[in-house]
Amino acid sequence: MAQGLPVSKVVNVDVIMSPRAASGRNFGALLILGPSTIIPVSERIRRYSAAEDIGKDFGVESPEYKAAQVFFSQSPKPQEVFVGRWVKTKGDSEQATPETLEQAVNAMLDYTSWYGLGIADDADIPDADWLKVAAAIESSSVSRILAITTSDEKCLQTASSDDLASKLKTAGYSRSFIQYSSGNKYAALSAFGRAFTVNFNGSNTAITLKFKQEPGVGYETLTVSQASALDAKNCNVFVHYQNDTAILQQGVMANGDFFDERHGLDWLQNYVQTNLYNLLYTSCTQISQT
Repeated sequence: MAQGLPVSKVVNVDVIMSPRAASGRNFGALLILGPSTIIPVSERIRRYSAAEDIGKDFGVESPEYKAAQVFFSQSPKPQEVFVGRWVKTKGDSEQATPETLEQAVNAMLDYTSWYGLGIADDADIPDADWLKVAAAIESSSVSRILAITTSDEKCLQTASSDDLASKLKTAGYSRSFIQYSSGNKYAALSAFGRAFTVNFNGSNTAITLKFKQEPGVGYETLTVSQASALDAKNCNVFVHYQNDTAILQQGVMANGDFFDERHGLDWLQNYVQTNLYNLLYTSCTQISQT
């Protein structure tokens, strides 16, 4: 039987499959950095989706679990958290050299999966160490933010200028969020937990942190002058009002920028960056002027 000539000799069609577009960063991913020796130094970081899973691995008395409880207690509930290893002390069979908090944070900057940072430690962290961490986050080539909780009552005093909130404000850090809490070491992580549920791809989904609740965090009962001192230092607080309500105020970074502006601009920068990357990555032909 005569076969005839192939049509491709007249019309030649090639189908080229473009690569699947890259996805953007997760701006709801928190890293809890703690000193427990559960995670080997060789592994360094581990992903979790529930506080109880951290409790099973680390124990319910561990600082990592206590920090995760505060974060996951928010409503709506965050979806994931990373726990990182701070080699404050080495495990029994480990050969690693103990490191400072600043060294641990710089090691974690190699991992791009997280956006927000919280430090979990039973011991109080000196102001000098917090300032070093804040500087590392501020200068990171990948956008990050830092949550700090302080119980220093000097933050409540207008005349004080040597408390951590004042030092962060003086440094003008736009990526550090500090909150005063007299009873919860990880109160600032509750604020992050609420903010990290925002769906930036949705419609009318952005929020402001002011007026939000912090489940599991006791409110502060302050005088007008104490609240004014915190405001002047850009230090946030979950505070009680005389109408029997409690709210988070003011929802600002250490330099005075609103948290939602910092968060949203970081997302926007990544959104534009990812879209331009995908334009180059998926195009089968040259993009003009590139």
